[in-house]
Amino acid sequence: MRSSSTKILILVVLITLAVFGGFYFVIHRIKAMNAAADVLKSEVVDAQVRTLKNESLRQVAISGADELGKIEKYIIEDGKEVDVVQQIEGIAAASGLTYNTDLIAAKESATLTPQKKELLTISISTVGTWKNTRKFLTLIENLPYNVKIDFADLSLRSGDGTQEAGEWAAKFEFSLVKKKAQ
Repeated sequence: MRSSSTKILILVVLITLAVFGGFYFVIHRIKAMNAAADVLKSEVVDAQVRTLKNESLRQVAISGADELGKIEKYIIEDGKEVDVVQQIEGIAAASGLTYNTDLIAAKESATLTPQKKELLTISISTVGTWKNTRKFLTLIENLPYNVKIDFADLSLRSGDGTQEAGEWAAKFEFSLVKKKAQ
C-alpha cells in the first residue's frame, strides 16, 4: 500500500513539473513572438510612411511644371532657418533625446547657385535610447523639406558613473535646400 501511494505521489509530482515546464515554455515563446511582432509592426509602419511619402513625391513629379509650387514647399524660405532649426530641436526633444545643436551654416552649391538656392547645414548631437534615436531619424525623414543626412556617427555608451549604460550617443549632419538671401 505504501509503495503504491509513493508511486502515485511521484507520478503527481512529475506530471505537475511537466505541466509547469510546459506553461513556462509556452509563456516564454509567446513573449518572444510578441517582441518579434512589435519589431515587425514598427518596420511596417516605417515602410508605409516612406511609401506614402514616395508616392506623394511621384505624383508631384508627374503633374508637371504647373505643380512647381508644390515642389517649392520642400525648400526653406529665406529667413525661416531659425524656425527649421527649432523644429529639428523640437523633434529631438519630442523623441526623448537630449541634444545639442553644434553647427548651423549656409553653404554654396554649384548646382543650386544658378537657381538662387544654397544648402543649410545643421549639425546636432543627441543622447538617448536606440528606440528614441530611430524615432528621431524617422521624424526627420518625414519633415516637409528635402532633408539629406550627410553624416551620422552612432556609438553605444558604457556606464561610468556620469552616463548611463545602454544609451546611444549620436552626431548627425543634415543638409536642407534653402532659398538664398536676395
